[in-house]
Amino acid sequence: MHPASSRLPFPIPRPAAVDRAREDGHRADFRLRPLSWPASEPPRLLLVVDTEEGFDWNAPLRRDGHDVAAVGELPRLHELALAHDLLPCYVVTWPVLADDRAARVLEDLTAAGGAAGLHLHVWTTPPFVAPELEARGFQGALPAELEEAKLGELAALFRERFGRPPHLHKAGRYGLGPWTPRALRRLAVPLDLSPSPGFDYRHLGGPDFRRAPPGPARLVGADGSAVVALPASGGFVGPLARLGPALFDEHRRRLLARAVAQKGRMVRRLRLSPEGHGAAEMTALARSLLAHGVGCLVVTLHSPSLAPGWTPYVRDRADRDRLLATLDAFLDWARHRAGLVLARPVEILGRLTGAGEVGDGGAARPSDAPA
Repeated sequence: MHPASSRLPFPIPRPAAVDRAREDGHRADFRLRPLSWPASEPPRLLLVVDTEEGFDWNAPLRRDGHDVAAVGELPRLHELALAHDLLPCYVVTWPVLADDRAARVLEDLTAAGGAAGLHLHVWTTPPFVAPELEARGFQGALPAELEEAKLGELAALFRERFGRPPHLHKAGRYGLGPWTPRALRRLAVPLDLSPSPGFDYRHLGGPDFRRAPPGPARLVGADGSAVVALPASGGFVGPLARLGPALFDEHRRRLLARAVAQKGRMVRRLRLSPEGHGAAEMTALARSLLAHGVGCLVVTLHSPSLAPGWTPYVRDRADRDRLLATLDAFLDWARHRAGLVLARPVEILGRLTGAGEVGDGGAARPSDAPA
């Protein structure tokens, strides 16, 4: 296992500095500028698996004591995807890479053609120097130097395991920040998978993606550094979908209006995932995104959902079987009825290299986004 660096290239944050960083967090903006998808190209579909340790989502985040046994269930998912000519993309956390048995599973899957990249859980990845910030779980709330150091350690362990550098990154809890693009550029990681359109994490200390572009974008950091971003497909559907960003503002918490709108199916917030969604909901979201010209759809799920008891979506084997059946049905629709081309990240990145921006994608403003 790759050892954590014993000498850090930045000072350990003092308590007062930690308090200020907690307050400022994501105050600096990053921008998501939509990229045009080539008109001659059919839309693509990508499957991204957050390959991570199992932990209690409702408990305080812990540095250790995690379980990676669910990684052993990934071949089941891999075979399902291969049946649709789709190769999953596995973004991997430190505890999974550090475990010999789990790492061997991923080495076998990627040797068979699956892609792999970085998934940064700041609370489990060294160096550990700011426990109060790390416990919040959002890398964008860390000092820039600490975020970059953690990404560097994770990338080094990735290279040790796979014998090649990573080219993909997804922030844990979707928590990218204003300095994430700079860190990725310095590590030569050209593709980010973190944005989560339609969702607002400000109440947890994270970013606000309610108005983020739903398709490929250029992610521009506070210093102008930029990488290509493919968001986890999500958004609002229904006759009043345009009201979604206001209804799902987690600062104003319009819970009654939100509940009424959802019960009447006037507006629903969906993510393209078999976790908590049925095939009909996934299809409805995909149809909406394709109708709005989105050129690349990204299906997501968490590896612990393949083992009962680790996520709220899968409490027993019946739940797990339903999740896989939902994914199977959606992939069948996507391939045979929607005409989506099942793709790999490197192919999509190649299509987007040199793509022009569409308007001004606007800023993601976790602390002051309008309703």
